[in-house]
Amino acid sequence: MGAKDRRENEVVQMRQAILNAACNIAAEAGWREVTVRKVAEKVEYSPAALYEYFSSKDAILVALMREGFRLLTLDMRSVPESGDAVERLAAVAQSYWDFAFRHPELYQVMHGLDGISFGTAETPQEAKDGFIALRDAVRAVFPGNSALERDLYDEVDMFWAMLHGLVSLTMAGRIKGGRERAALLVKPAVEIYIAEWQKEVR
Repeated sequence: MGAKDRRENEVVQMRQAILNAACNIAAEAGWREVTVRKVAEKVEYSPAALYEYFSSKDAILVALMREGFRLLTLDMRSVPESGDAVERLAAVAQSYWDFAFRHPELYQVMHGLDGISFGTAETPQEAKDGFIALRDAVRAVFPGNSALERDLYDEVDMFWAMLHGLVSLTMAGRIKGGRERAALLVKPAVEIYIAEWQKEVR
């Protein structure tokens, strides 16, 4: 490995260490406590040196947001496309739920939870890819139905809002019975949506 390759590898490793440090601080104390200074202390760098890798705290958050959506999309896309479309949609919804609680700090960054205040001028491609993965699972429930296709984006937005609402309320401790009971609501919620869709296309 040449000097250039080694340097590029070191940059990738340090950027990942910085992202991991930010998530660790958030897990311990919440995102409000994440600052460039504290992240620098975690990776044993000076704040000035950290700016060589990320221009600001927002730049760190954007990188985490993009990584979160990339991983979420991979999880949803990992659900086999063969078999019953209704069961597949339920499995995609379950993978969304599982991701949120396997990577809660990433999920919070992705959706501006826990006091996070930042945004991007344009929707990152990773977030678009996540929407497409969910859209494809919804569309497969009613293949070739022109009425559903016409309103597909509205339906996907509402379906996503249901999933996100259940996750965010659970994270905020607003669901009676906590995460254990809330997890049992995912499948029934999907079934209710599908039942309503079926009424519309009959």
